[in-house]
Amino acid sequence: MRVLDSEVSRLRLGARFAQAAGLAAPLALLAGCVEQAPEAPRDFEMRQWSLSAFCEATVRGVGSRDVETDYLAHVVSCENGGAAFEALKAQAVAARSYLYFKLETSGDIADGTSDQVYTCSRPPRDEHFRAVAETSGQVLRNRSADVTLASFYVAGAIPSTADCVPASGDRDPTNTERFVTYNRGRSGSEVEPTTLGHPANPRNRGCKSQNGANCLAQKGWQHEDILRSYYGEDVDFVVAEGECIEGVEPPPQCEIVVAGPETVIDESGPCFARTCQMGEAWWSYADGIGGASIATYTVDAEAPDCSGSWELKIGEPGLYRIEAHIPHPVPVSRQAPYTIRHGGQQATVALSQADTAGWGELGVFEFAAGGDQWVRLDDNTGEPYTGQDGIRVIFDAIRLIAVENIEPPLPEPEPSPEAEPGAEPEGGPAVEPEASAEPDGEPGEPEAGADVLAGVRTTRYEEGCAVAGAPEGRRPAGGLAGGVMLALGLALGRRAGSRAAAEARR
Repeated sequence: MRVLDSEVSRLRLGARFAQAAGLAAPLALLAGCVEQAPEAPRDFEMRQWSLSAFCEATVRGVGSRDVETDYLAHVVSCENGGAAFEALKAQAVAARSYLYFKLETSGDIADGTSDQVYTCSRPPRDEHFRAVAETSGQVLRNRSADVTLASFYVAGAIPSTADCVPASGDRDPTNTERFVTYNRGRSGSEVEPTTLGHPANPRNRGCKSQNGANCLAQKGWQHEDILRSYYGEDVDFVVAEGECIEGVEPPPQCEIVVAGPETVIDESGPCFARTCQMGEAWWSYADGIGGASIATYTVDAEAPDCSGSWELKIGEPGLYRIEAHIPHPVPVSRQAPYTIRHGGQQATVALSQADTAGWGELGVFEFAAGGDQWVRLDDNTGEPYTGQDGIRVIFDAIRLIAVENIEPPLPEPEPSPEAEPGAEPEGGPAVEPEASAEPDGEPGEPEAGADVLAGVRTTRYEEGCAVAGAPEGRRPAGGLAGGVMLALGLALGRRAGSRAAAEARR
């Protein structure tokens, strides 16, 4: 059917809240919900109507993307990636339905808040691909009108109630609760549409709350029941038919866990993800760790065009030195911006790839256990694109080394004074010289922390960014930044009493 003109503008307006919804998901996880959830209905039936699958989608500003193995996982991650798993599955079905609606009526879809967010700094993880695969082909349809829903969703308020319907006064950080509809137990004409779309259009069957969906998922609701509570009890789940739906398997997922003395994560494995705003712009080279690396041109722009990120799953929390491996198959950047997310914080380090041969140090950072931590490299280095022979930013492996496993350099031996041949002091036989004063502690013991700090590249923080400094002993005079001293001080405190180990290494 033809979409009403007045609805089109409202559809675009409504989808602007999608990105804000993704940002609010962590707030929902923190707030949680009280116990004693309402019992979810269990009379769900999957209908096998004839609906041709869209296996590829044209994403404006990005290009063609595979729907089931690429596009939807990115949208789930960007829009509501921190939610409980059944809420992620509900998000996958809502995102697929909205995509089908757009492809049926417009032929393509925008990347951003005007439709759905595909490109963001959070690459999809295993749970996002699994949410898509476990709902493969599922699309929401209006049974009576036989049309695909424009399945709106917003962040909504953070519920504090047992039924996950927010009470007056519950936090609504994005001011989007006013668009949410609660159609639990409603069917047909009883279903309340959302003000984001034209109320008379059969594609408008309400609006899902992402915070509310997460609340229901935490209480044990399945994704089908979550969606029907917002879009109506009589909404149909139709499985689209097509080759891309049969036996969909998610791509290999990141299984590397950072633990032990050293961990290497290569760009050729599933722990690395790359994306571009304006279409693919990558070149491959037979040079680097594993015999390969990739690169893209640098740009002088405020925002990046292409980015690559290494996912970090931390098994043993603590301080790690991060290094990036830099091959030189082409001219490379002198100010490549690496962003490190660690323990809920972010820092940006500028590294000259041109002046780095092999492993280059980015700094020492403290990581928490678990995920949502990564290293990202963007192409907006500030160096302009100058043509096909111009400067590129290169992506190869990164390496994490636990700080306690960084071996200190061997101390330089002190030269001993030598007497002139045959010389003997006047006044009798030689006497022992007085022992030189030693600091408290064992003779020759390095200062506290020297075994940790020596040769370690430190990081100076400047308003959320950081600059990689030269290794200790090769820097200009001046102390470390307070934040780095504090972090390293924590490590030193844990190493108190390790004099014997330090002596053994020397």
